[in-house]
Amino acid sequence: VDLYKITATKSGYMIFDLDIFTWGENLDLFVYDSPDMSAGSLLDASTGPNSATSSFESCGIACSPGETYYIKVAGAALGDSTAYGLSAREVENYIDIEASSHDPGFIHVGKNNIVAGNIDISVGFRMNINELIVSTHGSMPLENVTGIHLYRDMNGNKSLDGSDKLVASGDFHNTNRAIFNGFTEEIKHGDSPSRFFITLDIAGIDHDCDIGLALISYKDISTQEGAEVHYSRFPIFLDRIVAGVDSEPPSWNSTVGIQQALPQYSAALLRWNSATEPLTPPVKYNIYWTDELPFDFGTAWHLDNVSAPSGGGYDHQYKLQGLINDHEYYVAVRVEDQAGNEDQNEIYLSVTPAMISDPYNPQIVGVLDTPGSAWEVVCDPPNQRVFIAASSGGLLVVDVSNPTSPSLTAQIPGSNVHGVDFDGTYVYGASGNGLMVVDPDAPGGAALIGSLSGNYLDVCVVGDWVYLTGYNDQLKPADVSDPTNPVGYPSVDSGYYGYGMDAQDGYLFVSTYYRPRVYDISNPSTPVHKRTFGNNGSYEIDAIGNRLYVTYWTNNRVSIYNIADPTDPQYLGNFTSSVGSGGADIVMFNGYLYFGTNNHHIEVLNVDNPSNIIKLGQISTNGPDGLDTDGIFIYSAENEYGLKVIL
Repeated sequence: VDLYKITATKSGYMIFDLDIFTWGENLDLFVYDSPDMSAGSLLDASTGPNSATSSFESCGIACSPGETYYIKVAGAALGDSTAYGLSAREVENYIDIEASSHDPGFIHVGKNNIVAGNIDISVGFRMNINELIVSTHGSMPLENVTGIHLYRDMNGNKSLDGSDKLVASGDFHNTNRAIFNGFTEEIKHGDSPSRFFITLDIAGIDHDCDIGLALISYKDISTQEGAEVHYSRFPIFLDRIVAGVDSEPPSWNSTVGIQQALPQYSAALLRWNSATEPLTPPVKYNIYWTDELPFDFGTAWHLDNVSAPSGGGYDHQYKLQGLINDHEYYVAVRVEDQAGNEDQNEIYLSVTPAMISDPYNPQIVGVLDTPGSAWEVVCDPPNQRVFIAASSGGLLVVDVSNPTSPSLTAQIPGSNVHGVDFDGTYVYGASGNGLMVVDPDAPGGAALIGSLSGNYLDVCVVGDWVYLTGYNDQLKPADVSDPTNPVGYPSVDSGYYGYGMDAQDGYLFVSTYYRPRVYDISNPSTPVHKRTFGNNGSYEIDAIGNRLYVTYWTNNRVSIYNIADPTDPQYLGNFTSSVGSGGADIVMFNGYLYFGTNNHHIEVLNVDNPSNIIKLGQISTNGPDGLDTDGIFIYSAENEYGLKVIL
């Protein structure tokens, strides 16, 4: 606490300004007329949070000659170093007023609380306003003005909102003047200028007319102190309000109505261009659809005032969902203004939703909240099911015969199950307790039929053998020709702990946190390391034909290599995600590479030319850690967010 005192030499008004130089320090200012600085002697105070944009406090007093006043600066914590400036200045007590521009737009028929004008009132020290007189002019009949109100801006945003104070209300009583009185509104130098809003209630308009408000003379604003605004300020005219009946619909700017209707899975993507409304904006767009012709707008299904951002080269696009696949619909778009005038265009387009994948606009069609965290997924297309490595949730069997509503059919307990593979008969899981072998079609339901101890992250099936990677920097071969009794063989060095694997033509490709590796597995019990290539931080790896795709966790990248000679992968190109925070998994779907990143996105890539990979589209998900496809849908294992089905 810092204390000061000052003695006045004449009558007048004094302002104390506290300028806080140390941003972030909350200082308060108090002025007293007694050295005991008791609550009863407090004359004025300025308190509140301080910041870079609000680093001032200010107090004011009316002073008398010979009187001593006591100033306290308080608020900083004990031991804080705070810099500030404190000054005192003499001011005159005056009042001034000016209008600020406001355009309420065209008023259709009527509306309450229309802001008819803003006035800003400034004072030199302190004034108490107790009356305001407003005059009206224009062609609007006064019986259409059902109320007039005076509000004060309480939050300083210069816009009328719910936090502002209603000071007074009145009416014109069939005269051209409204008088606001019966109130006292104090304005202090620290509030100056203070904004007031004058609003009108208008009803029953049946023809075009206008109204304007004005303060005609200095007698139109009164104060308790008897001070007057200088006569040269008057008259003060506020903005004119134009009201009437808007009976015309909006106009289309270029093309009229719907322009494109694209089929999607149980949906249609609709596109159109903008319309404009000069009198009662903003416009809203209404969608109509039916499965019968002729098109009857009166009986068609409809959605009003849809939110439709730009897309596909058009001003607006909207995804109409909940449609039946392979069923023909007819869709139309009309535009409406705020007065309820809708255009009557009769343009419609035909669209038949279907199981169609759009690489530019992939979509989520199904979701399953899985027990545990879904790390990896593998598909069994003939049986319309998928298998999920679900960490603490074990190994899951999920029915996807209805991809929009996947359902859990079996759960085999396991600890830290992070990898899964399927050979067409048995499911293999890599877990913290070792290898799991599951018969998904065992009598009585899916069952664990074999195991091999260890601590593994991923598993890859190659014929009668599986290969396991883990945290121990080892690659483990195991013979599963008898799935009930897997036989492990000596591990070989993997250089660092391994993640994903894939096999092709007698070679095993392993991604490790260090770099990807190639092993010759022509002798399956004894993998032979042939090459280490690429960069650090590899995560998943897929061999497709003569190409090898590797994701990199550390740089948000997927790289492509030529493996015409599997022992010598040759770099072809890469794609670095601008929306991801770690390359996770990949899957080839309908000729495009779907690249999942840890930052909740799947990006669709055209990789025909690896040196110039083109991004076509993307979809936001919850973190695609594992991807697979049954040729119709993509299945994304999304860690704690379960399974998502994508088309």
